[in-house]
Amino acid sequence: MKLLRGRSVVLNQLLEELREADNHAHAVQSLKAIRGHLEAHSPPFFVYTISNHLDKVGRWLRLGKLRRPARLKFLLPTLNLAICFNDGPVANNTIQAFATAISGAPYIPRRECVTFVIGNVPNNETLERLLAALDLSDAATKDAIQKAATAAENNSASLFAALFWESLAQSDTGLVWPHLNAIRNWVAVKEIDRARSISQRLVPSTAETNALAHMVRAMRSCQNYEGELETIREIVSRADSGELDLETDQQRELINQFVNHGDFNSADRIGPKAIQPKQPSRFVILDPGHTDAGGHHAIYNHFFADAIEASTGQAPDILVGRHATGKSLEGRRVMKSMLYAPYFNSDDLLDPRAFDGMSRFLKAELDSLFAKRVPDTLVLHTLTGRMLPGVMSWLKGLGKARPRLLILGILDANLNILDSLDEKRPEVLREAFETLSELSGNGAIIFAETSAKIDWLLCKVPEIVVNKFPFLAAERMMNLPERDIEKPTFGILGGTRPERGIETVLRVIEATDDKIRWLVQVDGEMLSRWDKDASDRLERIRTQDRCEITFLAGFLPETGYEDAFAQLDVVVLPYSGRYAMSGSGVLWEAIYGRKALIVSEETTLSTELDAVGYPYLSIPAGDVLAIAKAVSEMSRNWHETKAAIAAFHGSQQILPADEFRTLLSKKLSEFGDAR
Repeated sequence: MKLLRGRSVVLNQLLEELREADNHAHAVQSLKAIRGHLEAHSPPFFVYTISNHLDKVGRWLRLGKLRRPARLKFLLPTLNLAICFNDGPVANNTIQAFATAISGAPYIPRRECVTFVIGNVPNNETLERLLAALDLSDAATKDAIQKAATAAENNSASLFAALFWESLAQSDTGLVWPHLNAIRNWVAVKEIDRARSISQRLVPSTAETNALAHMVRAMRSCQNYEGELETIREIVSRADSGELDLETDQQRELINQFVNHGDFNSADRIGPKAIQPKQPSRFVILDPGHTDAGGHHAIYNHFFADAIEASTGQAPDILVGRHATGKSLEGRRVMKSMLYAPYFNSDDLLDPRAFDGMSRFLKAELDSLFAKRVPDTLVLHTLTGRMLPGVMSWLKGLGKARPRLLILGILDANLNILDSLDEKRPEVLREAFETLSELSGNGAIIFAETSAKIDWLLCKVPEIVVNKFPFLAAERMMNLPERDIEKPTFGILGGTRPERGIETVLRVIEATDDKIRWLVQVDGEMLSRWDKDASDRLERIRTQDRCEITFLAGFLPETGYEDAFAQLDVVVLPYSGRYAMSGSGVLWEAIYGRKALIVSEETTLSTELDAVGYPYLSIPAGDVLAIAKAVSEMSRNWHETKAAIAAFHGSQQILPADEFRTLLSKKLSEFGDAR
């Protein structure tokens, strides 16, 4: 790039002219001379930027905003610095000359000069030296830097934004927002230590109330755990004094932060009061992950409550989160007792320190819940990897006072995190697995839903006894009315995720005869975010005149899901990726509900079906023509397919739910609890 030649002599001459100028007209002429010189010797983009700036100064001059032309002396150091930026390394004395020169300029020119120079800074090292030289107590300078910081963030220039915000934070340690903005941007460029250093200057007790929640997140993001906890406690203090009114969502977020720090007592102070039964049942289902939406937790709670009541004649207490309403468990003995939420802010699982806090918190909460009485039978059907160390620590602490019968379901959720934690903190998991092994040897019912998960557990705890009970709650589908129809309806429910094959199903619909009936549940908005081609295909099919196709949009409540499932005759599962190798609740719902199945070959799905002898057709995942052929074949041979399914159920096959009920009755009989 050809840069300005011989600029120092010319600039010195122009500077002398400006110093001697005694009227506005002469100053304007000098500005024109500078512009002409730049146009003759500088790169086009640089000329354009400088010219705009000179035009602004000229307008101020003509409008009388610059009352004495001598004040224009700040302009030449400004231009000289910008030109040096383009020419290579800049000496500190050149930067200091600029900072000194602009101090005598009026507010607007001062702000514009800083803005102009910042806009031409070539790298972050030069920017740091420039910011260090500027007078950050000057309002015009701060105004320019703040605008530059905002612009840098808008343009995803996080490094420059971090430097701008940090300089503003250093100019006034009492300003909270520049500190928070600097922390956020330093974290964005993975400069965690620098972000933490800035966070340590923040004082929660003096911060404005509306900044405290943001301060908590900032402290956590840069791993300033002491500062985070101090800020959380400040929020609680202001809430106690009436200065701050916490909404439910804010309450839950704060509770979760206390969970990360293992501080159960503080969380207990700000959360809803725990509901405890006046006469606790000897049988308890513990489910802190339950929400009021239909789904896994609700139907599992119903299944285990029915199983226990059928075996003992007594209804169990179901302990759920304190924020739940319990609507999806209407008619049950629901106790809103728990603060711990296993699915909240799962990013914290990657932090060993937070994981320790979660474990201590859960143990403390279980100690509090069962301080007066430990149940004879305790069901924890959804024991996620996040919960495992805390629950095992609590059970170990109980010693011989622990429940006589434990039913523990080890789910896939978060177990991959345990592998990562095992590398960093092997002693934490070693103790948990030792306790789990001891429980297994003392008659606990430990189960997993998939063979892969059992293999994972046996790798960690070789001597453990694990039962395979895939999606026990699928048993409820046995209550669906039998369909005696001549023409089957094909479809998939809950298949919006790409790995579940929604795009393949849509292509199969296009490839099959118009007379084939389809029922497909799909969230169009979610699909448009994940798969544009599939979204376009969905809209194209919807505009076609095909009366045999029904689309169900969005999320279905539990009763709506069962009603839709009842209308299906053939469930199509062209799963791929992790869904092809993990367990499938829909697969077992289809078995219990007497539905025909078309599934991906060489997957866990086909292996499960082979193991129980359930009839199905297998297809290569993603092979549209093969799946379309299988659909047409099953439609033609529908009577044979129905007969094969009827024969399976007529043979009184023992399914997982039957096995579980038999094992439960046996265990309860050992303690004299079975009726």
